[in-house]
Amino acid sequence: MLSSSFRKSPYVLVDYYSDNDCNVLSQTFAFLADGKCHEFYDVSRVTSQRTTVYANGRVTIEGPSSHGSGNEPCSSAYEVQVDQPAANINTGTCIQTTGQMSKKYYSVGTSPPTDTAAASSSTDTTNSVTNATTTASSAEATSILSSATLLIGAVVSTMVMVF
Repeated sequence: MLSSSFRKSPYVLVDYYSDNDCNVLSQTFAFLADGKCHEFYDVSRVTSQRTTVYANGRVTIEGPSSHGSGNEPCSSAYEVQVDQPAANINTGTCIQTTGQMSKKYYSVGTSPPTDTAAASSSTDTTNSVTNATTTASSAEATSILSSATLLIGAVVSTMVMVF
């Protein structure tokens, strides 16, 4: 269960859909959302991300910049890859982005306050990204994800990011 993996830490679930209307679930990822940099293995390389859930409900996911030398894990050259307002979190809203899979976002908890410098210099290599195949312990997330959980069990993802 996600509650066992993340304990009392905040986390963000992202459901990825292969269609524009968010009807065909492809995979679900869970990100530790403590505002710190976390390294993980992404198919053929080590990379990193920093996920934050703000007190106002906004969610950001940052990763190494795709420009220049920012591809090193936990480098200071991070760029925002996801920036979703609270209105799109825990609502089941289907977010369509040109050239990407459609997504739905869910969060449990909020990140502790942290400044950017501290977040970029702090590295943790445990529990950063989990390919989720179970329901969350939160009543909100469980009710929203209950139907998705059945589909996830039947989906084989080509990306394994479990530590």
